[in-house]
Amino acid sequence: MGDLRAYVAIVRRRKWSLILVVLVTVAAAAYFSYRQTPMYRSAESVQVKPLGADQQFQGNPYNFGVSMTTEQALATSPDVATLAYQYASEHGVTSPDSGSLSTKVPQDTPILQIAYSAPDPIQARDWADAYAQGYILNRQQQALDQYQGAKLGFDKQIADTQTALEQAQSDLVSASKQSARLSSRR
Repeated sequence: MGDLRAYVAIVRRRKWSLILVVLVTVAAAAYFSYRQTPMYRSAESVQVKPLGADQQFQGNPYNFGVSMTTEQALATSPDVATLAYQYASEHGVTSPDSGSLSTKVPQDTPILQIAYSAPDPIQARDWADAYAQGYILNRQQQALDQYQGAKLGFDKQIADTQTALEQAQSDLVSASKQSARLSSRR
């Protein structure tokens, strides 16, 4: 109990010093807080679906075969940035890409959140949309490339099968003609 009285006595003696320190700290925090440029954040959510047809037809709505960490890195890649610039210029975005891009994946979901922070709310909205659209365009191109590659393989198999069929038909016609000649000689 004696220690508590000693502390209270010290606080009473130094109360103006303590009040001054608190006021200076609060004033400094308010000054620096008001001097900072306000930042606005806009986010777009994209559902990530598998690229391969074999994965799409499995019927599992939560496909964890897609590496969401890889998709996060892809969303911030230079390829997606280039597509975002193209999309932004085609859609009349005049603000510069001077903000910061971030991605996030909510746990156990195939959802990719693409966020953009900028000092202007319209700039944040426009560039978040541009990066999301750039990511979607990149994924579409990847899917198209995969399907084209698979199609080329099937086209080759079809061509080989047609060649074999034509050869078999030709052999059948030749055998039929030869059989007809043999039966006419008898």
